[in-house]
Amino acid sequence: MASTSGLKAQGIGEPSCETPVVAFTEGNKDHQDDMLASEEGFTPYVIDVYEGQDVMSKIIDFCKQVPDQIVCVMSAFGTLSEITFKIPFVDKITYEGQFDILRLSGSFEPVNLGEFGRKGGLSIIFSRKDGKVEGGRVIGQLKVANFARINVGIFKKHKRGEKEEPVFVEEEIEFHA
Repeated sequence: MASTSGLKAQGIGEPSCETPVVAFTEGNKDHQDDMLASEEGFTPYVIDVYEGQDVMSKIIDFCKQVPDQIVCVMSAFGTLSEITFKIPFVDKITYEGQFDILRLSGSFEPVNLGEFGRKGGLSIIFSRKDGKVEGGRVIGQLKVANFARINVGIFKKHKRGEKEEPVFVEEEIEFHA
């Protein structure tokens, strides 16, 4: 079993597959250790992004550190100063100001397209200072105003033709009328 005692919070430049950034607050510790030790399980990471940095660039840098893994952006919080996104029937919208991230999600899957082949993208929902909520598909910078934290998880990508053996569990079920 792997131990979580040596793990610490790290920024995007530091995580590696051997030292995932993980924060567990509740649950069964033995199960958490088993999950961390699993090669095929889900491993959570935290990416900290600071003032003036681009969220998308940090996520892409992280993807390069785990080239054979599917990266799933699950959530985020923080304040942005510039957002470039797309909505249906509009080519591109860029806002500058102060915007709170309400939701950031997406995924990046490795494909065979050279050194950094990935398919996927991000969607964002944010609030403006006047309280209006907007969102769309991210197509440019998400520049951080002061600080943002991105919660991502990685999964092992299965190769085509690779089949997992099904696991069958037999157990008796009693029904009471």
